[in-house]
Amino acid sequence: MNPVVEGLLAVCRFLHDGAAMMLWGSSAWLALQVPPKLAQDLARRLFPVIGIAAALLVLSLLAMLPLKTAMIVGDWHRAFEPDLWTTILAATSVGTAWLVDAGASLLAVIALLLPGMLRTRLLAVATALVLASLALTGHTMLHKGWLGILHQANDILHVLAAGAWVGALVPLTVMLAHFPHVPGDTPQRQALDRFSVAGRIAVSLTVLTGAANTWFTVGGWPLNQSSPYQVLLLMKILLVVLMIALASSNHFHFTPKLERTPLTGAAAIRRGAISEILLGAGAIALVAIFGLFQPTP
Repeated sequence: MNPVVEGLLAVCRFLHDGAAMMLWGSSAWLALQVPPKLAQDLARRLFPVIGIAAALLVLSLLAMLPLKTAMIVGDWHRAFEPDLWTTILAATSVGTAWLVDAGASLLAVIALLLPGMLRTRLLAVATALVLASLALTGHTMLHKGWLGILHQANDILHVLAAGAWVGALVPLTVMLAHFPHVPGDTPQRQALDRFSVAGRIAVSLTVLTGAANTWFTVGGWPLNQSSPYQVLLLMKILLVVLMIALASSNHFHFTPKLERTPLTGAAAIRRGAISEILLGAGAIALVAIFGLFQPTP
């Protein structure tokens, strides 16, 4: 296959999946965990970023259809044939996943037109559907029957948990930048404490479902160095371990400092959260690349 097509498809997958995870995690946290008045303020401050992410979500999805067409037929010159698009959309799992993704992405765009927290809630629902659509194609199709259903369900839970973890870090950093003083009984401290609890749940689910996904696709630890898929998967696991180390440092070391030195503690938590976001982006990029390879040589 043309390496340029593969490279462009990996970039589109990274942009699409990253935008969906950011929109889902940030919207879900604001809608469910943050006190209403503070949530509205943070959503207003984040709106330019949300708009850019939504644009990337849609544009990358549109670009993926001809790229996937080229991958399927093995000919870049036929990537823009409408008849081929119709066939792929109607008769393949790739097409089904794309159509579900397109419907959910359209719902996300509609959400941007709504006011206040209604926009945030609908955006969370829409982008959760976008992420769920990712399990309708790719390596989740390796198994049939109940095993295949379990693989798909596990993959959906994995991307939702990972998105909830990484995506929620974005509004958290904005909150700590604009409200660095977070004493005990304030909406900011309530939001931070709730993030701490929800974050532990999201991290645990991410790790457990990630381990299950590895078993489903590889059948064990990804230690085969002759497999590009397994090498990149192992690199992703190492990035996640670093993210967990940063999250643990924030929770056990810097959060207790908020009572004694609130400004210093909040700044340290924010730096750690930004580092987690960067590592998370690296993990998403690796998934976008190794998803194009077969799990075994």
